[in-house]
Amino acid sequence: MKAPSITILTGTLNPSLATFTRMLESIKLQQYDGSVEHIILDGGSTNGSQELAKEYRCMILTFRNSINEGGDRMYKGILKSHGEILLLLESDNFLVGRDWLSLLVEPFKNPRVFSTYPAYNDYEKDMNILTRYTALIGAPEPTLFFLKKSDKIPRTQMMYDKGTILSENSHYYTVKFNSLNLTTMGDNGFMVRKNVLEKVIFKGKTYFHTDAFRMLLDLGYDTYGVTKNSIIHTTKTNMVSTVMRRIQVKRHFSDDLRGTRKYLVFNWHSTEDWLRLFVYIFFSLTLIQPVIFSIRGYRKIPDVAWFFHPIMCFVMVIGYMISEIEYQMKNLNQKLI
Repeated sequence: MKAPSITILTGTLNPSLATFTRMLESIKLQQYDGSVEHIILDGGSTNGSQELAKEYRCMILTFRNSINEGGDRMYKGILKSHGEILLLLESDNFLVGRDWLSLLVEPFKNPRVFSTYPAYNDYEKDMNILTRYTALIGAPEPTLFFLKKSDKIPRTQMMYDKGTILSENSHYYTVKFNSLNLTTMGDNGFMVRKNVLEKVIFKGKTYFHTDAFRMLLDLGYDTYGVTKNSIIHTTKTNMVSTVMRRIQVKRHFSDDLRGTRKYLVFNWHSTEDWLRLFVYIFFSLTLIQPVIFSIRGYRKIPDVAWFFHPIMCFVMVIGYMISEIEYQMKNLNQKLI
C-alpha cells in the first residue's frame, strides 16, 4: 500500500536559529516512503530563519502585516499544500527517531481515525530544566496536568488514560473523545487528514487549534490514533518568562475572548473542572502532594527536574489567581461605568 503524502505546516516569527535547525534536521533524517513537503508560514522573520528554511527546501509563505494572522496563515497554507495528511509542527519541536513520520501515519489505516499524535513529550539530558520538567509531567505547565486537559501523559506512566481506549496494539492506541474529556488537541506534532481539517478552516477567520478540533468533534470526528512514541517540545529557559507567557496566553486567548471560544481549558459550568481546580489550588499552596509526586517520579526516572514541580505549582497558582482577580475587577469597573 502506498504511503500517504504529507505536508508539514510550521508557523514562524524569528525563531531561535539553533532550535529551528534542530527541527529541520529531525525532519530531514526521517525514513518515510511517501512524499513530504514542508511549508513555512512566516510572520515576517528578519533573523535569517527564512533563508535557513530555504536551505532545507521548504516553501515559504510570508505574512508581513500582522503576527496575528493565524487564520489566513493556516487557510493559505492548506491551499498550497499537496499532502493527504497535514502535520502541524511548531518550530520548537523535534521529531524523535527516524521512523517518527511512519509511526504517526500508521493509525490512519483505520478509516475512523482522522488525527494522530504521540503519547509523550521527550527531552535530552542536556536540555534546560523546564523542557525536562514539562516532558516529565506530560504538560506545558501544572494547571493542564491537574485539570487533566493535556493530550500527553507523564514519562513514568505506562498506559494512556485520556478519552476512551477503543483498541491497542504494539504501536498505538485508538482513542475516542467526547465534549467532556477532549484535551488540548491540534498543536506540537499533530497529524490530521487534510480533507477533514479543511472543514473548519475559513479565510479571514482566526484560527485556534483547540477550537478547530472541538468543532471537528461536533461534526463527528472523535477518534484519534495515539502513538507510543514521543516528540521533543523545547521551552523557555527562564521560569519567570515562562510563567508570564502562560498568563499572557490566558489573558489573550481566554479572558479577552471569554464567551466566544469553542474549547475551554477550564469550563465554568463543569463540576468536575471545579473540583480539579480546588484540588490543584489546595495541593499547590500546601506543597505536600507536589513534593511526594516529585519524589515518586525521581525514583522512577532520576532527574532533578522533578523537583521543579512544587515550585511551578505554587507560582502558577499565584500567577493565575492574580490574573483572574485583575480580570474580575476590570469587568466590575466596566459594569459600574
